[in-house]
Formats: sequence, structure tokens, C-alpha cells
Amino acid sequence: MSIPLTWIRVFAVVILFGAWFTVAATIKTRSENISFDTNSDSTSEMSLSPTGLHIGSGTSSANLSVSGNAIITKTLSVGGTSSSANLYVQGSMGFAMQQISGNASLDNYSYHRVDSTSESILLTLPYAGNHIGQRHTIKKTSTNNRVVIRARSSNIVPHSPLVMPSNAQGSLPYTSLISNGSSWYELNSSSDVGELAGSNLLYHFKFDETSGSSIADSKNQISQAVTDGFIQSADGMVGSSHLFTGGGNAIYFSSGNFTRPSG
Repeated sequence: MSIPLTWIRVFAVVILFGAWFTVAATIKTRSENISFDTNSDSTSEMSLSPTGLHIGSGTSSANLSVSGNAIITKTLSVGGTSSSANLYVQGSMGFAMQQISGNASLDNYSYHRVDSTSESILLTLPYAGNHIGQRHTIKKTSTNNRVVIRARSSNIVPHSPLVMPSNAQGSLPYTSLISNGSSWYELNSSSDVGELAGSNLLYHFKFDETSGSSIADSKNQISQAVTDGFIQSADGMVGSSHLFTGGGNAIYFSSGNFTRPSG
């Protein structure tokens, strides 16, 4: 049986391509490392060495190492067989812990030990909108002074700001908070963690007005004080504050507009 010449040419092309793919699957090098420079800028985006595979700049220190962000769309199993969970860990997990002894912004750590021996401390959580799903656990390690926790440009639900008091009874205060993208929420707190002032609060001036000359008392829902000019709000130790410009401006509590709560 004779085979048309056209068929022979087709078979030859198929065999040729098969051989080419076989050769392409085997890469040999005389050095220990293989670098992949996809941008042709003398900077490798990925490298393979006897240690392992490294993605990003730098060199590998493990079987797989990544410098930068990684997105996993399905499941990740660590230390054991995979499961139906997005993240499955068989074994222990380790976390770095931040040691704090003064006012601080919380961002790069999830666990914080706060030593308030020398002074009261103000902790500021990052803006909740940029840290959705982020969690912070805070533990007070001294009975001295108090620790106040506020959130930058967002609230803590149900208490904002949170206060860890001094002279705590029993175990020292702790709290755990998580961001839902708009606010920070308490997941779990010791019983002595609460709002800045409790039921014995008489007046609460937030100084968060942006216009006018009256200052509202948030506790009693009425205007209790006036200024000698327009409201000038500024960032305060906790929340907002009134900005005094040095021109003799003041806040007045006169008998005509200042009312003592009943009870």
C-alpha cells in the first residue's frame, strides 16, 4: 500500500514537533541556579536552585519561597493531607508578638503585650476600611495605669474607645478585635474592659462639630456649651478635640445653657 507524499510530510511535521517538545522539557545548566528574567532587565522574577524554587527578588531559603504577595484560589494544606477548608494546618502555628511600653499604632503584628508600668498608654488601630479581616489581640501586663484603644477614622463596636483599667482584679485585661471593613468589632474581652466612662458619666463632649459655635453634650443629647467663635475641630488624644488658636478664644459654660443632669 502506497502512502501519499502529503501524508508523509504531515507525519514528519508531527514527529518533529513531538521531538521539539521533548527537548524543551529538559533544561540543563552548568551552574547551580536557573534564573528566569521575563522583563529582560537583568533582574530575575523567579529562580530555581538546589535549595528550592524562589518567586520574586532574592534567593530561596526553602523548598518554596515567595517575596511579595501570593493568591491561592482553592485550598492550602500545611503539615498534612488536604481538607475541604480553604486553609488546613496539621500541627502548631507560630506568631510574632509585639512588646509595647508607650503610645503606639497597631498594624504589623496581630498579638500585642502592653506594659503600662510607667504611664497610661494610647493604642491606635488602623483604619478599618483598609484592613478587612485583620485581627488584633491585646493583653495588658501591668496593674499600673490604664490602656486606651481607639480606631483611626473608624469605630470600635460596641465601645469606642475601649479602656483597660488600672488596678485590675484577678487576671489582667485582654481584648480581641476584628475589622469587617467599616468598623472594628470586639470578638472577646475580659469583663473589666469597657467604655471610657460608665454609668457615672455626667457629660460627654466629643468636640466633633464641624460648624457653628455650640458644642453638644452627647450624654444628655443637648447643647451645653458655646465658644467665642466657630468650632475648630482637631485630632485629640481620643477622638476629636477643640483647637485653641491662641487668640483669646475659649469655651463657656454659662448658667443659661449648662444643665446638670437629674439624679
